[in-house]
Amino acid sequence: MLFTLLTSLAVAVLAWVSLPATPTRLATDGGGWTPHESGPVGPADRALLTMLRQDLLWRIPVSQQAGQLARRPAVRAVATTVAADLTELSDRVRAVAVQLAVQLPSQPTGQQQAWSSQLSSTSGGRYDQALLAKLRAGCGQLTPLIAEARAQTRNELVRALADQAAALVDRHTKDLTDLINKP
Repeated sequence: MLFTLLTSLAVAVLAWVSLPATPTRLATDGGGWTPHESGPVGPADRALLTMLRQDLLWRIPVSQQAGQLARRPAVRAVATTVAADLTELSDRVRAVAVQLAVQLPSQPTGQQQAWSSQLSSTSGGRYDQALLAKLRAGCGQLTPLIAEARAQTRNELVRALADQAAALVDRHTKDLTDLINKP
């Protein structure tokens, strides 16, 4: 009886000791996690940083351009605000990526490049409409990824960045939708 009890206790202790006790154990779990003092960095964290960076690589210059080229003053004003907000977010994305050793892309996606080209080939009221639609569509693509990363992350830096990005995307979506609905 005592031997069985001691054997069971030894097995329980070995099982408990083999469990990951700290985030540093996650680096070897095969799931793409790496340790960091702000919490482990996982695949959804890296995906968020990558998608945000790619989005910013096309939306910042397009928004800056729209601040000059848009026909309607309200569109120019919103585009200028969006460009300023996104420039600040871009700085934060790059800083977090450096802290977490996440490599970021240097080019927008092919779809985003095509959107930029389409916008460059329009003018006047059509430019305003196309700009608003493309910027709002970009926000729509980001929303689910931000929500997924916020739900999955165990990293404080990524969670704070996701919160900031979600607030900006929500505000921009509202502002863009308001402009679309007020021709």
